[in-house]
Amino acid sequence: SASHSEHPLSRGCEEGAAQVAGCTAAMLLQGAPEVSDFEVLLGVGVKFRLGDLKVSVGFLEYLSSDLDATDWAQGQRSRGCSIVAVQANGILLGMAALRDTLHPNAWQVIQELKDAGEEVWMCTGDHSTTAAAVADELGIPMKNVRAECAPAHKAALVAELQTSGRRVVFVGDGVNDAVALTAAEVGIAIGAGARLALEAADVVLVRSDLQE
Repeated sequence: SASHSEHPLSRGCEEGAAQVAGCTAAMLLQGAPEVSDFEVLLGVGVKFRLGDLKVSVGFLEYLSSDLDATDWAQGQRSRGCSIVAVQANGILLGMAALRDTLHPNAWQVIQELKDAGEEVWMCTGDHSTTAAAVADELGIPMKNVRAECAPAHKAALVAELQTSGRRVVFVGDGVNDAVALTAAEVGIAIGAGARLALEAADVVLVRSDLQE
């Protein structure tokens, strides 16, 4: 389903599955039924039909609450990973721990903003444990971290900060960031991000370089 989704993790999931199977992504999908009824569940994942199967792929906490608090899942989140699960006809088929690599300049950019007197927040759809691990690595205080946020929650944070008198610059790259990018005084999209995010932003970093 990676070709149907704009989420940056979708391609990683497909490539990882091919690596485990010892083949290319194209070979992995040979003979598979056509994907139909594809639907993006903003902030959660995707669902679609694969022949007679009703398939869901998305964050574990939304697809299988029984497994959400397992030691394995919590351990992976403490390392900054997000847990993605795959279900078919309501049966859990597997889970994967995925971790975005932080941009090489991310910590430096955040420190420069803080040194200039700017207030830095992190707003993410990831689990709170994952968000805490990443925030700690970047030097963002937990009081400025909002986790497990749907698109509406991200826009609500922008509105909350604006109501308190702040002018907000929002940086994002995903479909889930589009509403907040539009709501902020200045919306900045990362060039390699989703099309909807690029269209919603005021500024696009073509080279995806945070220091631009």
